Amino acid sequence: HDDEYMYRDNAAATKLQSAERGRQSRNQIKRQHEAASKVQAHERGRQARKDIERQHEAAMKVQSAERGRRDRQQIKRQHESATKIQAQERGRQARRRGQVSSGASQRRSQVSSGSSQQRSRLAC
Repeated sequence: HDDEYMYRDNAAATKLQSAERGRQSRNQIKRQHEAASKVQAHERGRQARKDIERQHEAAMKVQSAERGRRDRQQIKRQHESATKIQAQERGRQARRRGQVSSGASQRRSQVSSGSSQQRSRLAC
């Protein structure tokens, strides 16, 4: 009988030890899985933050380029307006001094002076 009890006790102990090793192994696998999940989540978060930073930098570059383009257009318009104002003022001042005559009268005077010069040459 003692051998039989010993065999049963030994078998029961082996079964308990096996169950405990299985439980420990399952717990270890669960902890490893949780750790791997945390590492993966951390990496996904880091990557997402990096992507957002890249998008933010790209948006800033686009906005900066647009502001520059708009500023250059405004400077060009201001320059063109200033040039027009200056030309108008120069024309107004010239008209006050009587230096500018219409294009047709200038051409007439050039033609008439040219023909009188030709006549005087022919007369000589």
